Amino acid sequence: MTGQHPSMRRWVLGTAVTVVLLGLASQSNRVRSMSLLFPSMSGFSEVAPGVWAERGMSASARVRLVQTVDTARGSIGRFFARPLGRPVVLACSTARCFRMCGGIGLDTTFFGDRVLLSPDGVSSIKVSHEFSHVELATRVGAVRALFNVPQWFDEGLAVLVSEDPNFTEARWLVATENAARAPALDQLKTLRGWLAVNKDLSYGTARHEVARWYARAGRTGLDRLFSALRAGETFERAYASIEAITP
Repeated sequence: MTGQHPSMRRWVLGTAVTVVLLGLASQSNRVRSMSLLFPSMSGFSEVAPGVWAERGMSASARVRLVQTVDTARGSIGRFFARPLGRPVVLACSTARCFRMCGGIGLDTTFFGDRVLLSPDGVSSIKVSHEFSHVELATRVGAVRALFNVPQWFDEGLAVLVSEDPNFTEARWLVATENAARAPALDQLKTLRGWLAVNKDLSYGTARHEVARWYARAGRTGLDRLFSALRAGETFERAYASIEAITP
């Protein structure tokens, strides 16, 4: 829009992308309301910049929430150096709130740049995991991240960034009997395939592969991968070629 302030243009673009993603998700019954877009109208109060808490959350819980988000932002900053994503956190103090806002599972969910937390989701590891998803989508484009990036890479990177102790290499080796029972990456490529595999095997295998690739390609290679994906190159080609040319 001509003459519009840059920050306003970014807000409009980010909101538009979130609306699209929420719409896509709602088609599969993943979202039952638009409350994530309008938190102040949906029972949330802003307790820090970009951090919203369900009204009625205790003062101590709000303090813990803000501290948790700050810690997660620190993790993202250490890994990506200059994070580009601007996630907005909405924290529920009740399970009903989480369900009504479209929460999936028990802990955390993200849609576009919105990160939704259940009462059990207020954990720096879980929040930094979701922030990694937002960061990847920001760097390669939300639509490309949704359709062109394999589920295993997005999840494996998030586990690596968050340093989740539940999916270490040692635990993965035990769970897969030294890789003998590890699922094939092709099996973990789509969300449907991902959900069909035991959690210990899916997240552990994804982390194992991304950690292996990252140990070789490093941050420079990861930045090249993001750039290639944003330019429209296929994930498979970019992923393999970057590893091949890395000394």
